[in-house]
Amino acid sequence: MMSSQVIAIAGTQRGGKGTLAAILATLSTALDPGLNTQYFTAGVDVYPFACNLTSALKYPDIDADGADQLVARDLLKFLKGLDGSEPYSHKNLLLVIDEAMRLLSLLEESDRTWAIQYLLSRFAKSGGTLIIVLHGSNLTSVVGKATAGLADTFKQSVNFIGCVAQAVSAGGLRKMNVASGEYFKANPNNFGEPVSGGNLGMIPEWLKTHKHPGNGQPDPARTLLQFFPELVQQHEKAVIPRGEKIAPSDAVNHLESIFSKPYQELEFLEVEESSVSEADLEQIVAIVAATANPPASFAAIRNSRKWGEEKKSVLYLRNALSQLIDTNRLYGNEKDGFSVFNINH
Repeated sequence: MMSSQVIAIAGTQRGGKGTLAAILATLSTALDPGLNTQYFTAGVDVYPFACNLTSALKYPDIDADGADQLVARDLLKFLKGLDGSEPYSHKNLLLVIDEAMRLLSLLEESDRTWAIQYLLSRFAKSGGTLIIVLHGSNLTSVVGKATAGLADTFKQSVNFIGCVAQAVSAGGLRKMNVASGEYFKANPNNFGEPVSGGNLGMIPEWLKTHKHPGNGQPDPARTLLQFFPELVQQHEKAVIPRGEKIAPSDAVNHLESIFSKPYQELEFLEVEESSVSEADLEQIVAIVAATANPPASFAAIRNSRKWGEEKKSVLYLRNALSQLIDTNRLYGNEKDGFSVFNINH
């Protein structure tokens, strides 16, 4: 998702856009503690991750609309400062703008047009990374007539991420929209449509154990913070529901191991690995057969000493395991583990 300097998260109301922005910002800060994370949002329903927060909470003595207007003014001032700085002088910046359309709508028309033009055409030259949450179904609804000529340029330089809401029961006949937790690379012409092969996956169940203090629904952003308690924003700790516990050490170690993998392993994700050697297939069967307490987990297969110094990539092993299952040499799955296929199975 972070494959571009500008990441636009778009979709329907309550689709999980702000949640994803908070997750990406939290992980970015966890991996780079020196990151300068600037977070602008309307309202007071903010995620309590460590950042330089500008929200309506900054103006507690002013009504909601007035506070949001002051936040919009602060955002405009911040963008003007970036535009006036030397090119690529903010490589350590992560700018997150949630509720972007709400904030931009509160600016004077000339300022709003300038801000959109800057974000769409010149922000990348600052050297920083932008995560912007957009409400709307396409760029025309976001950009507007005054800056419509920038739409095509924007499409080429932005990673669009789409998400959808799902309706859940709120009692009786009433329904409420909540995030589905599924994300995809969105079509720049229609944020509700994924591009071909654009599925980005779904938030796993283990990241939904904590609830949002307002609507009581699973809150992946707050769940993630249990793995990184040092990243909880100090003055926002009261926002986290009472009774929450820090994740157990084994879960923390598992998550840390995911993010400590060698960077070169990411290169495998860019290549479709359809060819698996017969020698590797036999090696996997041997590893599974030698497992002391079957079934063999995916991690045990990948981390086996039989591979020597060079472990196989996750994508390569999944491909190999799929072939072994298709040819009835193994059975099982990644969740439950794998066993050697025999005539009694």
